[in-house]
Amino acid sequence: MALQLLQWSSLINWRPPLALQTDMYNRFQPSYLLERLSDPFAIPLTANFHAIEDADSDRINLDRYAVWIRGLPYDPTSGEQFTPEALLTYMRLNLNTFMTTGTAQVFPYAPRRNDTTNEDEVRWKSPNPLGTVMTFEIPVLDWAPEVLVPLETATVVATLVEPARWIFTPWKTPGDNIHPVSGNREFGFVRSFVGAGTDNPEPGFGFYIRAADRITSAGTPEDKAFDGGKKLWITWQVLFSGWVNTHGGFAEIVDPIQTYVLWSDLKGGVHNPSTPRLHPPVHEIAPV
Repeated sequence: MALQLLQWSSLINWRPPLALQTDMYNRFQPSYLLERLSDPFAIPLTANFHAIEDADSDRINLDRYAVWIRGLPYDPTSGEQFTPEALLTYMRLNLNTFMTTGTAQVFPYAPRRNDTTNEDEVRWKSPNPLGTVMTFEIPVLDWAPEVLVPLETATVVATLVEPARWIFTPWKTPGDNIHPVSGNREFGFVRSFVGAGTDNPEPGFGFYIRAADRITSAGTPEDKAFDGGKKLWITWQVLFSGWVNTHGGFAEIVDPIQTYVLWSDLKGGVHNPSTPRLHPPVHEIAPV
């Protein structure tokens, strides 16, 4: 378990930058900062990120879904071979290509949930998509077949964006439901070599999607939620590796990792985020 926690500790402890928290509060709940003047423990109703420590379940899901790329594919538009950074950008801008309507689809929050503006669509396509709000639409009929609700809609925000990775953090917004999970999910790649230590090592790249998260609400079926996530990201492995191979690259699927640890075992040790939060729950001391 120590190795698992070491590998996922950065995600367990990741919190959105304070400036981004403020931007989201100003966008979705402008009155929140005024509320804090009279009540420093005020919790926003529609503008809070889903912190991992606020979730209901004691289980933390630690997962990783990866594709090993020995040969980079070629851009179908320009015909040039992708750099790993450019391939990650292509994947980001075309996520729905690597998912199915039976697992999930993702759209910029505006205009999907607010057709008076396309600010998230513009930001997501820009060179700096930090702070983009995205809506996941997830089929949930098999969770509760007696309830005629075809989709679970859930918001995430791009809370970190770098050339080799980005992080989605679940967020509560007026246009979407509470996200099924609380925590963080990271999309990225790492550089490595095939045949390291030999005379002719070949460069390779491990593209991955990984998360540290817990079930947000006790009303969400825990096993089905995590199983649904597993189905979604295994679908990404199949479709993304297939796309690479049909566009002149060479990709192989890496066996998924999905394991669980108990929040009660680590909340006082491993969980030590350095970034404060602007909406501390009642059981926490307000950050200085």
